[in-house]
Amino acid sequence: GLVAKYGIVLVDYAITLRERGMPIPEAIRESASIRFRPILMTTAAMIMGMLPLALGFTEGAEFRKSMGTVIIGGLTSSLLLTLFLVPVMYKVIVGGIDRWHQRRLKLHPPLSDVDLFDAGRVEEGELAGV
Repeated sequence: GLVAKYGIVLVDYAITLRERGMPIPEAIRESASIRFRPILMTTAAMIMGMLPLALGFTEGAEFRKSMGTVIIGGLTSSLLLTLFLVPVMYKVIVGGIDRWHQRRLKLHPPLSDVDLFDAGRVEEGELAGV
């Protein structure tokens, strides 16, 4: 759940920056740099909270020690994947959609209001026998 939250935070801020007119690469780079600190602090706090469990200084802690180690490893790997994989995937997916949209606009440019008006006149004129 935490990894999904990190991804959502990064992508949401990148979308906000794109709406402000920033290009995709700059938006995702800015998003990752601004959101890096809160993501890192949250992960560090969770890792510090799991350290006593992973170190297992109390009696009978051997049973729970592996769980703490796995959680710390999962948090660390998910942090790295989130900070590198999410921006790359965002750029690939959104950049691909933008390129597809641009190619589609080149093949079928939108009609202006004048074109629509003139097209209607020609059709009406042809029907009227002009």
